[in-house]
Amino acid sequence: MGSSTSGMHITAIELRHESGHRLDFITSVFHIIGLYVSYATVLVQLLSIGMVVMRDDRKSLTDMVIGTVMVNRAHILY
Repeated sequence: MGSSTSGMHITAIELRHESGHRLDFITSVFHIIGLYVSYATVLVQLLSIGMVVMRDDRKSLTDMVIGTVMVNRAHILY
């Protein structure tokens, strides 16, 4: 499955570095920590949701800080 959860695998999306490479273990851990901080803190979560809605690239706060993007796996050339 690589850089995706089973739900992401079913919907054909994958989390990658902005450069297009799959995530390494450390970046994955930081992404999970960032998501848990967002989920546990209402203001951070609201800021993150606002960023997704307002930004053209639809990046959340965690994605901005870590440098990750969600991509459609159908468009990835392996």
